Amino acid sequence: MFNRVAAQLVSDVEKLADEGRAIDLTDYKQAVKTYNRWADKCAATLERIDGQMRRFGRNTHHRFDWDNNDSVWRKLLTDQKESDRGLLRSALRSAVAILDAIGSQIKLDTMPDPALLRVPNNP
Repeated sequence: MFNRVAAQLVSDVEKLADEGRAIDLTDYKQAVKTYNRWADKCAATLERIDGQMRRFGRNTHHRFDWDNNDSVWRKLLTDQKESDRGLLRSALRSAVAILDAIGSQIKLDTMPDPALLRVPNNP
């Protein structure tokens, strides 16, 4: 059961990362709107994941960490007088890297304890 739940959590994070990679930066204003909607979706998903990680005995703060990083990028993007695709591209790359790291952390946090898997030798 836990393996399925963990696999679904990782899959959810990977899908979000793929969505971020696919954001079209051609139209800057539309891309910023798309980024903001995507970032909100990521935050909601990470909040749900934090709750589910408690089932594994892990107290994660992925949503909090996401919000801190995202607020910095949103402020930078809002303060721009002109369109800056490079800055938006950096925001997306940073966000995707965070999601990739979260996916890896979920895998590590939900791995079975090797000590519990050992079969004692009975002489």
